[in-house]
Amino acid sequence: MSSSSNLNKDNKNFELASIYKEKSSSKNIPFDVNLIDNLEKNAEAISIEIHRMVSSLQDKLATMSQSTLESIHVQNTIASKIDNDICKSVEQTERMITLCDTLNKDMNKIYALSDKVKQIQESLKTIEEFLL
Repeated sequence: MSSSSNLNKDNKNFELASIYKEKSSSKNIPFDVNLIDNLEKNAEAISIEIHRMVSSLQDKLATMSQSTLESIHVQNTIASKIDNDICKSVEQTERMITLCDTLNKDMNKIYALSDKVKQIQESLKTIEEFLL
């Protein structure tokens, strides 16, 4: 500490000690001048510990904030990819439905041809029976 802060501290101790002595002398209570000095040391140690703890908390909160931001970024990326995959899947499903409709129409034509083939077979069978 600098000499001016020591001087201020000594003056403060002297003033507090004088006030306490005046009050305590009227009650006849002994006063330990080192008591205030010990209180100041304890208060300073507590202050340093609080500062250390607040700094540690600040660092942890900064780390948590960074992790949260990274997590949000990952979630957004995943959500975007899922959205793209769903859109592609919907498009493929629509194409498949269109192909199934086309296949169904083609199958209807085949069923119609099949019916005609059956009619021809029946006609041939009837002619064969008639001729034999």
